[in-house]
Amino acid sequence: MSEMTTAILIYHQNLEELQTWVRKKKKNAYILQLTEDWIGLFIENDLRVGDKWAGTAAAELQKPVLFLGNYDEFGWKADFWKKGSRVVHIDLPFEQPRKAKVEVEDGQVWRAYASRPELVDQLHTLLHSPRRLDPGGVDLLKKAFGLESVTFLSYDYLYTYSGEALKEGDIIEVSGRKRPQLKQIILEIFKEPLEQKGYQLHPESGGRNMQHEYIFSKYIGSYRYQVRVENWDKNKLNLNYYPPYKLRSVEKWLNDNGYLPEFTFINELQLRTVLTEMLNSVMTKGLPWLEAQHIEELDLSEAFRELLDPIMEDRGFYRKNTWEDHESKYWHMVRWRGTGGFYSRKIRVLLL
Repeated sequence: MSEMTTAILIYHQNLEELQTWVRKKKKNAYILQLTEDWIGLFIENDLRVGDKWAGTAAAELQKPVLFLGNYDEFGWKADFWKKGSRVVHIDLPFEQPRKAKVEVEDGQVWRAYASRPELVDQLHTLLHSPRRLDPGGVDLLKKAFGLESVTFLSYDYLYTYSGEALKEGDIIEVSGRKRPQLKQIILEIFKEPLEQKGYQLHPESGGRNMQHEYIFSKYIGSYRYQVRVENWDKNKLNLNYYPPYKLRSVEKWLNDNGYLPEFTFINELQLRTVLTEMLNSVMTKGLPWLEAQHIEELDLSEAFRELLDPIMEDRGFYRKNTWEDHESKYWHMVRWRGTGGFYSRKIRVLLL
């Protein structure tokens, strides 16, 4: 998995003051105490404007600020601000090495803020050598400042965390603008109507292990039928149906015939509106189709006796034994014995 890290790191910053500052800026963000010295600020849209916000934070909070962006195979960048001025600028795009920049006003300017100053010296030597595009440079930087734990952290990544996961990781969510509480509203609109139809919510829906899925399941006989509301992209909802079998041709047919709508929203009012439309689609169109995909359970042993045994006996074969796969309804094996030895046939049956 490729690393995508974008972090604004503030030195000796008070947590409550930082939360107040973010709210005044009317931004959404996550705040995490990474080490005794450094607080991580992960602000929305940080992939594009994180470095600019790092400069703003340095100027207005009057704290040393380190911006770190690591985009794995694409390159990495780092900026360091002191007294509101940027004194270190590193930008190493691996795919465009001619555009690489290393601007360090003084090699010692950020050494005093490192937990392992000798590694800052090594990094400085590396950056001013022909090996400056070595991707290990960013790891050296993290180790120098004791920031190894910042790996894979960004606003978009933390946005996928459930409330329980944020609490477990001591991550503070700051809402400068009101953001719809997605899970709460989905359950408020979907849970009771679907329960009345016999569909039960999977207990981990919207949680740490199923952050993007809200699954409602019903058993008809021994087969499971599912309705899923999915949120893989921010401010976008998808509807999906899962009969006991899942074929690409069925999924395409559902999509072509409007059974799998996609909805977008930008605020809570729109979210409630699209969820109400989605629920109406489920109740009037989706559930009737889904439950019509009934799989009839047959006694295949009896069917073989009635249909295949006479045919095999006409050819001199007689039933010897039968095996059934009790975990799957899809295949059944019968073995017949003939005068010339054994003849085996494996039959796979999918009844739609």
